[in-house]
Amino acid sequence: KRTVKREISGRDLIAQYLVLYENSGGDVLSDVVDSEYLNLNLAVTISSDSTTEEEKLLQSIEDYAGRQFPQGFSMTSSGMVPINVATSNEVVTSQIRSLSGSILAVFLMLALIFRSVTRGLMGMIPLVFTVLFNFGVMGFFDVHLDIGTALVSSIVIGIGVDYSIHYLSRMFHELGDGTELHDAISNTVRRSGKAITSNAVTVGFGFLALSVSEFLPLVTLSWMILLTLNISALATMILIPALAVTFTDVLKLVPSQNY
Repeated sequence: KRTVKREISGRDLIAQYLVLYENSGGDVLSDVVDSEYLNLNLAVTISSDSTTEEEKLLQSIEDYAGRQFPQGFSMTSSGMVPINVATSNEVVTSQIRSLSGSILAVFLMLALIFRSVTRGLMGMIPLVFTVLFNFGVMGFFDVHLDIGTALVSSIVIGIGVDYSIHYLSRMFHELGDGTELHDAISNTVRRSGKAITSNAVTVGFGFLALSVSEFLPLVTLSWMILLTLNISALATMILIPALAVTFTDVLKLVPSQNY
């Protein structure tokens, strides 16, 4: 008798392993591959809930598949990770669009109310500062931008513009009565400043009631609104007077002028 030895490799070796596995009663593969062994369903569990890390993971997997998979093979990511990444990207894109539209609309409104582009810009400075401060706080405390925290900037713009209008209206009224600029600022702080401060504190602590919720996004929303509303009030009473004194000629802040 003659024995022929031939080394089995590649697809033939894999086929032999599969035959041995199935003949031994193995049925686990049926959960991850189809009957023709053309499609593989590979489930991966990750421990991180950060969409940034999830996006990096997805990108690295897709890059690896592009480099290593033979021609004709393809890979599709599914499950909660791609959904989380897509949702996060959509929230960021929507936040940029909504903030841009809100800031532009508020600026046009202020420019029309005070009949001056420069004064409209002056009223916008505290709002823009507060929005930037809000995102800075989120970054410092590692608060992720989601549907809940995206509301904070919009709420602050909606309420904060009232502070700017209130302050500027009183200051221009004082100047219209012939009061010198520094005295007009002092009178505005004494009169409108109290109202602005009390409103920021009252509304902020009203939102703080959400902090007793067991839903964590509401807790985060509560303290962020409390903080940013009070920062908006402080920015209004600090930045607007500073701009008025620094750019008096540009803003044409002259006593007895028609405001």
